[in-house]
Amino acid sequence: MVQAAIRNFPSITTVFDSAKDHPHSLLHSGSIRSALMRLLPADFFFDEKEGEEKDAEFLAAFHNSLPIFKWIEWKETLPSESAVKLRFGAKSTFFPVPSNISLFLLTPHRHNAVKFFYEMISRWLFPGRRLNISSFFATDFRLPELTEELFTISEVVISFESSHELELVRRYLPIIESEIKLGLISVYHANRILEIKGLSADEKTSLIQERIASLLERRPKDFDYDVFNQMQHFLVKCGEEFKAARSYGHMTRIIYVFYLFHKMLKDQSEKDPEHRYVLVKLSKTHLQLPLGVKKVLGIFVGLNFLNDNEMFEQRHLTRVLHTLLPQIKPIEESFFASSIKEARIQMLYLEIEKEDGQDFSLQDMQALRAKLSDEVKNGVERLMRPVFMPRNEEEVMRNIITLAQQLRYPKDLPQVIISFYEQTELELSFTIILLRILNGSDLPVQELFARAKTPLKFISDRVKKIGMIRKKYAKEASVFHIVIPALHFIRPDHSVDLFKARQEVLAELQRIVGEVRDYNGGMIAKQHEQFLSLKALMPSLEKREDLLLENVFHSIYPIELRSVLEPVWIKIFFTLLIDLVESKKQQTYLSKIENDAAFFVIAYQNPEIKHNIVERVSKMHLTYSKLFTISLPISESFYFGYIFCERDKEKQEKFLDALS
Repeated sequence: MVQAAIRNFPSITTVFDSAKDHPHSLLHSGSIRSALMRLLPADFFFDEKEGEEKDAEFLAAFHNSLPIFKWIEWKETLPSESAVKLRFGAKSTFFPVPSNISLFLLTPHRHNAVKFFYEMISRWLFPGRRLNISSFFATDFRLPELTEELFTISEVVISFESSHELELVRRYLPIIESEIKLGLISVYHANRILEIKGLSADEKTSLIQERIASLLERRPKDFDYDVFNQMQHFLVKCGEEFKAARSYGHMTRIIYVFYLFHKMLKDQSEKDPEHRYVLVKLSKTHLQLPLGVKKVLGIFVGLNFLNDNEMFEQRHLTRVLHTLLPQIKPIEESFFASSIKEARIQMLYLEIEKEDGQDFSLQDMQALRAKLSDEVKNGVERLMRPVFMPRNEEEVMRNIITLAQQLRYPKDLPQVIISFYEQTELELSFTIILLRILNGSDLPVQELFARAKTPLKFISDRVKKIGMIRKKYAKEASVFHIVIPALHFIRPDHSVDLFKARQEVLAELQRIVGEVRDYNGGMIAKQHEQFLSLKALMPSLEKREDLLLENVFHSIYPIELRSVLEPVWIKIFFTLLIDLVESKKQQTYLSKIENDAAFFVIAYQNPEIKHNIVERVSKMHLTYSKLFTISLPISESFYFGYIFCERDKEKQEKFLDALS
């Protein structure tokens, strides 16, 4: 029977068999044979039947049994459960006798299968404690008489110092068996199991490197070896907390998306350096936090800068996202950016969640995909150098004299001129010239500001009396500066809303000093009333449309006629403009006749188009007060249009025919 067994046991080859008379060849073959005989049924190889039919049956049975995970407890060879007592002279010494378990694995060859097996046994067979690995053996082998497939066999011997540890491991073994078998089916399942159990930063780094190398091998057209530079930059720049909360697959995605963004933006910018390109990708993912798993939405943005003074950072991206989805908030410490200054390319990654904890809906995702790119283009901040312009003292004196002439009677309202003076990164400054009539009990302007609780900062310049009324009431001229925080007046496109800041200064001045006449703000006030009437006609605008409406209103020419143009006409033109913008270049212009006016708007890139239209209209010799021009850029395109206020239908149609 022994001879038959030896005769029918298939031959085994290892990597050492290629070298003749290698000393390890016999040793490994014998170890593999011994392990196979312990893992497989007793009569698995011992059958007198020979030939191809036997080989096919064996291979089928062999494959069906894999992977095999089996453990065998060693039998004690010394007559004591926990220790052996030996006598040396007059003393007795107790030596602990360890309990041992051999854990075997037999599987078709898998990349990193042995590493996965060892990691699962050493770290997770007894969670929270590293086990004492007394012996570890693993090797690849073939059964050349049956197949050229490569197999892997491994044995781990664990020693236990206490029966308690052994009992716990017996309890955990059936659980970890199923995880090991699942992990050996695919690399993906193996990595997911290790992720769930928790990988250290070093282990994640190793898996990231493996995944990047795999991408390089599978997609050589998309990835080159410089992807490892992007990987290194990411691993060095992001902190340990960032790595701990994110899976290796998650971080690998950030690396290769940034790499692809950089590659595409560089190619596009070289072809057309005057055009802004924006790339956007959304990725639903999760964070592994101490309190549990949190679902988040990852936002990838890549863009090119057109000038050295442009900027787009975390605060800009957050503001843009709030414009589209007001109920979101960014995840702390989730922001990551990579910039290439030489190529003027910026790439950003940010994770967001909803304030109410709900998942992002399909409508949310569609809104972000449809509008985020344009909002990013509009959200790029352009840094401006501070302007130095010394104050014209002659102009100040002339304004004082002009305001003094307005004060003729004791009960006349104080006169004020508000002029923009200076802008810094954090503050706006205005020069105020205030003329008032003193009745004897009036407090100095500086004291009025000191007593008032106001966000305005008062900086006195001069105070002087410049005349009398009825030889009894003095005219007082006060020149001072008002400084106000700039943060509240930054628009979504990062420009400063000086008009709104001026209105705030005027409102505070009237609250502190009392009612005044805004001498140089009459037309501004009238335009403000007109704009408020226009907004009342469209109460449900989104934030970005609200900003566009304001830009449209302030681009109306002639400027002095903005305050007399019917708000309903501006609304019709604005609706026409929105339709043209949302047509995504499927239409180049739109026109309309409604409410006793003709409307026309065109999108263009070539300035010659606008020039030709203006020439055509100038040849019509239309009345100055009936024709309003609107011109503004939107998302890297230019839009130009007219509002022709004319009731005559024939003239309306003739006007539009000439343009189209």
